[in-house]
Amino acid sequence: MAICSPDGSDSNGFYTSKGRFVSRIDAMKIAFEAGQISEEDAKWSKNDEKKYNFGSFLIKEGEFKPLASEKLYCCSVDENLMNE
Repeated sequence: MAICSPDGSDSNGFYTSKGRFVSRIDAMKIAFEAGQISEEDAKWSKNDEKKYNFGSFLIKEGEFKPLASEKLYCCSVDENLMNE
């Protein structure tokens, strides 16, 4: 589940298994590298609109999307976790 940042700002993100808070976009990178998310789900593509506004960020094709908790899956307690 996504949570607010520990500094009380409106930033949403996730805690890794090591206790580090990461943004939704950094969490997507970690999940993609761990094999939890397909490239199609992880990155903006030509099938998406070319440009998006996400908060104050301009997101372009090929960049990582922000992670939503419902996109994560895990086949067992020990495999495919956000260990980093």
